[in-house]
Amino acid sequence: MSNIKKRLNDLETGAFGRPESAAQGAKTVHQLRPEFLAHVLDAVCAPVCVTDEDHLYVYFNQAFADLFGIEPSALMGKSLEEILPHEQAEHLVGLFEEAFRTGGTRIDDVELGVNGARVVIVSNRFCQDPFTGKRYRVGSIEDVTERRRAEEQLVRAKEAAEYASRTKTEFIANMSHELRTPLNGSIGMLDLLNATELTAEQREYAALSMAANKNLLEIINDILDYARIVGGELKLNEGDFSASETLQAVAGTLSSQAEGKGLILSCVADPDMPERIYGDGSRLRQILFNLAGNAVKFTRNGSVRLTAHCLPDEDSPSGVKLWFSVSDTGIGIPAEKLTGIFDPFTQVDGSYTRKYKGAGLGLGIVKRLVEHMRGEISVESRLGQGTTVSFYIRASLPDGPLSTRAPLACPLSPRLKVLLAEDDGTNQIMISRMLEKMGHQVSCVENGAEALKALKEEDFDCILMDVQMPLISGLDAAKAIRSAPGFGRRSKIPIIAVTVRGMRGVREHCLKAGMDDCLFKPFTMEDLSKMLSKVFGKYALSDNAQPKPSRIVRA
Repeated sequence: MSNIKKRLNDLETGAFGRPESAAQGAKTVHQLRPEFLAHVLDAVCAPVCVTDEDHLYVYFNQAFADLFGIEPSALMGKSLEEILPHEQAEHLVGLFEEAFRTGGTRIDDVELGVNGARVVIVSNRFCQDPFTGKRYRVGSIEDVTERRRAEEQLVRAKEAAEYASRTKTEFIANMSHELRTPLNGSIGMLDLLNATELTAEQREYAALSMAANKNLLEIINDILDYARIVGGELKLNEGDFSASETLQAVAGTLSSQAEGKGLILSCVADPDMPERIYGDGSRLRQILFNLAGNAVKFTRNGSVRLTAHCLPDEDSPSGVKLWFSVSDTGIGIPAEKLTGIFDPFTQVDGSYTRKYKGAGLGLGIVKRLVEHMRGEISVESRLGQGTTVSFYIRASLPDGPLSTRAPLACPLSPRLKVLLAEDDGTNQIMISRMLEKMGHQVSCVENGAEALKALKEEDFDCILMDVQMPLISGLDAAKAIRSAPGFGRRSKIPIIAVTVRGMRGVREHCLKAGMDDCLFKPFTMEDLSKMLSKVFGKYALSDNAQPKPSRIVRA
């Protein structure tokens, strides 16, 4: 307290340079009582100080002395150079001089090498003694060291989380490619095998092998879809589609399986259902196919019924709610299992002796897809009597004319000259054989660089371009073809991306790179034929065409 009283006495007696007004100054200060004013100033948590034009400390509070870790008596009358390292003192003097010159308030971030490395915000304001005319700098300090450390930790944590997210996304994309690419070769080869003359026994083996491959594909798709959903990587691909056609397509796909079990499979769409809807039709099909597939799978006899109707969305003037239900007369679900039926990795019967196989991801994915499409899902079931799953999704009605893509000009002959860029040997052979059976001529290359070289040397009608390839990727090769001046009229050649669905926004990336459409692995010869038909505006498959041997082009 003796140091505080000394500083207040200096103020009262004119120690700040106004002896001729000491009595008047003392009277003003005594109105607040020196002891009380001392307590007030030292109760302020923020360090406060006053320096003169020579940058000598003429006043400070206890918090200021604590910041520097020295006794108040050791600070009085000292200069910055005496308490701070030379470089820091020189920097602060420059800031103080600026405050004196401008006569305003200056706020700066400063690193202080006192009491441990500290980061502070220094606020300097110029003031003038009305009695003597002398000028002083009043400074206040906010110690933000811990706050800055916390901010830096948050930045590092954010960067680490973003890196982990990118790594996970890349892993999912790579796994999608690495798993589906060999599976595409296997399914494609079986598809080709089925097109040859086989004995009844061989055809049975091929059919069983194809079924096993498709089951494996379904599990892979579920795992990758679930990983994308959990990782926040799922993106809706919205466009115009027909809800009624989607419902009928799902029923058509499952009709042979239902007939094989003697089930009656029916689908009914509301006649007032709009002809076109704007939303993600492929995800809706995935939801319906999963639910209807489960219904057929778990129904031994009786029927499976799919219904759809449309209602206005009360939350959106231009929106609609598409309601669907899938009902069956199957085995039903025990009441105690209903609450967790949509949990991932959960099955009604999880024992080793269970009759129905599956990874237990389907309904978990369905629920998350429905929620992603701003909808809800519910289930009602009675054991031994059947199950009804109902859900709705939100969509909208197209604003303008229906979006259509004009078909590209078709070559005069249905026999196309196709450039195939594919680095996987099995897939290269499989796609080549498919094209040859359609009557087309094929030239094969193994990467984007070879594709560019081949296109410069001769004309082709179409390019099938794998997206992930060494040296130059399919995306970069497509960009080069569309933009490089050396290709001339060949820069307009139709390019079909051959890729997998696992990569985020892959279709958008392909179209942005200049490709005309995407053929997703795994695919069959029918899928390939439909894609060529879509791109060229008419079916490319010629029944009378004779296959031509493929020609391997290498750099």
